[in-house]
Amino acid sequence: MNKKTYDYIILILIVLLALVGIWRYTKLNRNSEVPSARVKNAARQERPASRYISLAKEEYFKGNYRQAIKLWEQSLDAKPYHPDLVYHDLGLCYMNLKEYDKGIEALDKAIELNPDYIDFYYLKAVIYEQSGNTALYRKNLEKVISMKDLPNSKKTVVSDTYQKLAELENNAGNYKKADEYVRLSNEYH
Repeated sequence: MNKKTYDYIILILIVLLALVGIWRYTKLNRNSEVPSARVKNAARQERPASRYISLAKEEYFKGNYRQAIKLWEQSLDAKPYHPDLVYHDLGLCYMNLKEYDKGIEALDKAIELNPDYIDFYYLKAVIYEQSGNTALYRKNLEKVISMKDLPNSKKTVVSDTYQKLAELENNAGNYKKADEYVRLSNEYH
């Protein structure tokens, strides 16, 4: 696989991760039992975090990562229902800005709040990969694999993780181990 194809695959994975995180966050914050506009307005006043989050998502998808970061930080000040997902999204922004240390810091906070959410470790691995830290990249990929049997684990994340481990082993000349990871990846795909 050439470098351009590899970079394209990484970009697609990052966008998919962002969409999954945002979709999950939106799904968890949906309030479908609001009977009237008056109650809706009252709920909005009680939960300003959701307004900041909506605006942050808009800025993120426009590529305005700095503005999205400010809005997500404001949502944290307003006490959102799922701050772990806000920290995940902050990690995505920092990664896109190539501020890898800040991205890792945000993901560490997400993991502290919700240590069983596999996507946090996967995104952390991707950030370490982009920053060139192969040892921590591998460590976080292995953490994802160790979580593969948890109820909230996603087959695509596990499959992609095995594929990334296969690439590492292949690059290291460990072809037998790489083949094993490819086989495991195909089982989860």
